Amino acid sequence: MVVSIQFFLLLLLLYFSGRGIFVFLGKVKLIEEDITNLHIFTVPINYFYILTFLIFLGNITFLLHFFIEIPESLVLVIGTIFILFNFFNIRKIKLNIFVAAAAVVTVFLFSLSTYTTGLSYDAGLYHLNNHLWMKTEKIVIGLSNLHMRYGYSSIYDYIAVNFNNFDNFLALHFVNLSFLFCFALIIFYFVSESKSIFFKSSSLGILIFGILDNFGFNGGKNGFLEIEGITKYDSVFAVSFVLGNIFLINVMRNKKLDKFELFYFLVLCIFLIQLRPTGILFTTFSLLIFTILFGIELIDMIFTKKTILLFFFLIIWFIKNILVSGCFIFPVEATCIQDLIWYKSGYANEETLNISNSLRSYVLFTNPFDWFDYWTNKNSYNLSTIKNLSFSIMLIYIFKKIFFSSKKVNFLYFSFYLYAILLILFWTYTAPDFRFGIGIFITLIISIFVNVDSMKLKFNKLIYFVIFSLCIFTIPRFENYSTFLKNSFEFIEIEAPTNPKYMDKVNSYGVTTEDDSEQCWINIDCSPNYSPNVRKEIINSYTVFIQKNN
Repeated sequence: MVVSIQFFLLLLLLYFSGRGIFVFLGKVKLIEEDITNLHIFTVPINYFYILTFLIFLGNITFLLHFFIEIPESLVLVIGTIFILFNFFNIRKIKLNIFVAAAAVVTVFLFSLSTYTTGLSYDAGLYHLNNHLWMKTEKIVIGLSNLHMRYGYSSIYDYIAVNFNNFDNFLALHFVNLSFLFCFALIIFYFVSESKSIFFKSSSLGILIFGILDNFGFNGGKNGFLEIEGITKYDSVFAVSFVLGNIFLINVMRNKKLDKFELFYFLVLCIFLIQLRPTGILFTTFSLLIFTILFGIELIDMIFTKKTILLFFFLIIWFIKNILVSGCFIFPVEATCIQDLIWYKSGYANEETLNISNSLRSYVLFTNPFDWFDYWTNKNSYNLSTIKNLSFSIMLIYIFKKIFFSSKKVNFLYFSFYLYAILLILFWTYTAPDFRFGIGIFITLIISIFVNVDSMKLKFNKLIYFVIFSLCIFTIPRFENYSTFLKNSFEFIEIEAPTNPKYMDKVNSYGVTTEDDSEQCWINIDCSPNYSPNVRKEIINSYTVFIQKNN
């Protein structure tokens, strides 16, 4: 119960901080409508307040990091400023009882995950040290030379660092849950309030997919959302990616897109690119579809003050990538600048091969059946999860045929099917681990409903609420419920393990672990033994790590 209250209070602060951003945008005339009447793809703007503030916070943080280390109080300062803007636009809150009930259920059930969720493996591998570097120094040039994983630094790290005090990592877990909360509430709005048959049907498909995740071979698991170990952000990317694809299909179906919707859609596109390179695929396909639909009119819609500002953030993001890793997109060797003193030719390609070998990625022009056998033998759940995913898709397709009538598949719908297939191929070729495919699998589910026309049998809101609650109930592990009953009123502290013992590296900057573990936990001078030998230099007050020639 205590953690539920803590999570609720954080959501409340994020909500009004996000609302303040839209009030501010209205004051400076970047938004013409009053926020009370503002919608994004027919969804009331208040459903996006939390998501908007977190995206804004991450981008302000990474911009500041070019010049200063991240201060402890940054989120409080930014949050307070925008919360105060709420006083310029005070309105009575219109409470929808079903939406309010769904919010309460989601807050309570998601917060229960706190009882058994700990730090992820990657937290000790590089995430926590990455946060410590951010709080200790302004942007470090060539940081990926100290540890290859620093090259992956995503916008999520710039969000999460603001909630990391290195004493109790509970707030870091709440940040992850906040994204899932936003997604859940939007999905509930789609099924219970939206008049769009596509929003309603695809969201029902997602909820059924979530329920089916608990049944099947090897105890279930079909590729649905998971509440992950702290510092992981696979589900954060997944929910943002799925929302983007839902809105894209909505535009394809209705052939309508106003300037503000395009602006927010581009915000989502850039956020996805900042999270993972897969976001580039989504953005490219979306702009292609928009060009087909709107032609020359799209240029006028894109080149506004608001959207130009977004492209500025994206350009600065790529500059950040180059400074940290030497590459526009790490670890894609073709995007790396070979002449930089902090980049060594072939370094990114080495990481690509490591990932490919570790995850058993498909190699082009090899026998796909041989690869599938090789991949399914990697662990005990690859084959069972594929089976469960296949059965889930089949059952949801049958659900669609029973309860919905469909239109003929036109060129645009067919292009989305091809895009979904391309996503699967991209996943198998790059990183065929299920945590990297969550957003892709849910996109497969919504693609089933791309051509729905009408609903044959309608349900009342109570039925939708029950389906929604059942899906949310099954997301936390069941052991969380028994732990909650025993420790309902305890304050939860999530701490890092005791740091390992360290020893100096022989021919390189820093230290490594005495037991040769790759998890350094919280020591920014530490890197695994397999990291390259580096030297540290100070150039114009910036720390630079350069690989030594062995």
